[in-house]
Amino acid sequence: PFPPSSISNHTDSFPGALTMKCAVRSETMILRCLVLAWAFLLGSAAGGPSGLMRTAQKLQRRFQDELKSRFPLVSKDASKAEYDYIIVGGGTAGCVLANRLSSMLEKEGRGGKILVLEAGDSEYKSKLLVRIPANILKVFNSKIDWKTRSSNEETIDKEVHLCRGKGLGGSSCANAMLYHRGSKRDYDRWPRGWRSADLLPYFKKSEGNVGLKDKEKNRAKFHSSEGEYVVDDSRYRNPLQAMFLDACASFGMRRKSDFNNWDEDQSGCGRFQVSQKNGVRWTAAEGYLDPVLKRKAKNVDVVTEARATRLLFATPYKEGNLKAVGVEYRPEGGGSPQQAWLKQTGSAEQEVIVSLGALHTPQFLMLSGIGDKSTLRAVGVPCLHHSPEVGKGLQDHPAVTLTHNIREPIAITNDIFLRNGKSKIPRPSAVLSWFVNKRGPLTAVGCETGAFLRTQPWLRDCDVQLRFVPGRGQDPDGVKSYELIGKLGQADPGTTVQVIACRASSTGRVSLKSNDPFSPPEIQTNYLKTEADKRSLLKGLRLARKIMARGKMGEMVTQEVFPGPEVKRDKDILEFIRKTVHSSNALVGTCRMSRSGGGWLGGSPGVVDPSLRLTGTSNVRVVDASVMPRIPGGQTAAPVIAIAEKAARLIETERPS
Repeated sequence: PFPPSSISNHTDSFPGALTMKCAVRSETMILRCLVLAWAFLLGSAAGGPSGLMRTAQKLQRRFQDELKSRFPLVSKDASKAEYDYIIVGGGTAGCVLANRLSSMLEKEGRGGKILVLEAGDSEYKSKLLVRIPANILKVFNSKIDWKTRSSNEETIDKEVHLCRGKGLGGSSCANAMLYHRGSKRDYDRWPRGWRSADLLPYFKKSEGNVGLKDKEKNRAKFHSSEGEYVVDDSRYRNPLQAMFLDACASFGMRRKSDFNNWDEDQSGCGRFQVSQKNGVRWTAAEGYLDPVLKRKAKNVDVVTEARATRLLFATPYKEGNLKAVGVEYRPEGGGSPQQAWLKQTGSAEQEVIVSLGALHTPQFLMLSGIGDKSTLRAVGVPCLHHSPEVGKGLQDHPAVTLTHNIREPIAITNDIFLRNGKSKIPRPSAVLSWFVNKRGPLTAVGCETGAFLRTQPWLRDCDVQLRFVPGRGQDPDGVKSYELIGKLGQADPGTTVQVIACRASSTGRVSLKSNDPFSPPEIQTNYLKTEADKRSLLKGLRLARKIMARGKMGEMVTQEVFPGPEVKRDKDILEFIRKTVHSSNALVGTCRMSRSGGGWLGGSPGVVDPSLRLTGTSNVRVVDASVMPRIPGGQTAAPVIAIAEKAARLIETERPS
């Protein structure tokens, strides 16, 4: 049913053997063949040849639409052009910037150009790994995961896997898709110009919310349906989710339909909204970069599989006033260095914008000679500007899990996998439901239901988020558990509650292991460094146990698997936490912005100013999660997009007319 022309490889090469790979992956074609075979069986059973024909035709139209959605991106030798803006990183923030700055340059009509450099690939639209929400089970340690890990941890008894998305769209291709902004107070602690009233217009500008109904209280005040980042209600329902919410309500929690209504306290239980469109993961690349490339904008070049290695500055170097003239990069698979250059003429100031995320932005800056001079000297990198805060202040949402077996085979894994969830082969009905109608268990990431709560009544904001998964984890490390289920399927039906310290106060750091840009950075999370974080996870786990023992939920669960019924004393629970704590993937703060005219936390200067300009340089900005001075109490994709929207506006207003 597939014409050869629709599945042929398309590659554009340029010097350094850097290629754009837009071919359909073999695993995708195999899965589609399996689906057609299942369609044969189902069609025969449901109406003979005519039923088969109708099913196959519908599937064929779906698959052809999927194939048509792929397109060859611009892939040029970037060294042969000069650019007004070089965006280093095609992740969540980079896609927003490419869209907004492209529109700005088109309005000016002066022929400006933008380059986006991305280390990952461009296959976010053709990869079922990205598009099927339930494939988050297969994301960790995959091709789209940077596979970064912490090391030399002093406060916990393990290394931590820190999943970061690699490829156009960045972590919006690899996260749990939950749409949270945190509370109003989270941003009112940020510098002037970045507080809740300043950011709300950009949250709304970016949001395309199709899930909240018009009758929802204050919908228009806090939400929009017109933005590029599509948000919807999860399409999957499981009876265990309803039991969990009933248990939370009986525990005294109020039910919430909108966790992003800043007129209400964040505490409560309910269903979280997700960044999906019609049951398909919606990424920043689809929302922001696709429109630019589909209209064949001549002012945007996108080069993928290109590892940015350092900033290039004008010589002689001027300490405290470095001027970027370009970026050096190398093909991801190896090869000689290449350069992308900023324009050196014109009245408007050209800029490099670094958007590599909280782990790789500080690494890139340090490789460029901007960081703590002693750290740089230790790995043989010349220090061009001493900026000791680069890489410091790493914040995250550490998490632990509570896992139970249940009496009946009604978990999400029973809905996805054959043999009552004990096989690693997906149910034909689940696969067909997604391919044909974009519904069913494959539209779920598992943790769309949950709650925010305070473990101490005197806390101004919630310190714990509970994410309920209607499936039993195979390991107390939630990241490893998802990975194991993706590889092995599921042994027994059950439930998991992920207990997250959503406003953790411990801070870690990112540093250099070597001066090799292909070597991962050295990362210490310093989870549980503060007593407050230990208390949040300890008390949060105890509260989760009490919730799971209530009502029909309590009747449904049987054995506690992790931590286990024998783990009762505070001492034993804290030992369990130290051995199993993991990331819920909300890394921020390693290039934090300073207050106007001064320092930030403890009087320390920031890495960027409130205009996100990199201190010590005249034309470099940082726009990504690394600039957040304090972590918000919710997943961080929405705040990153709002930051990028505001940054684009700052650039536009500062650009000479």
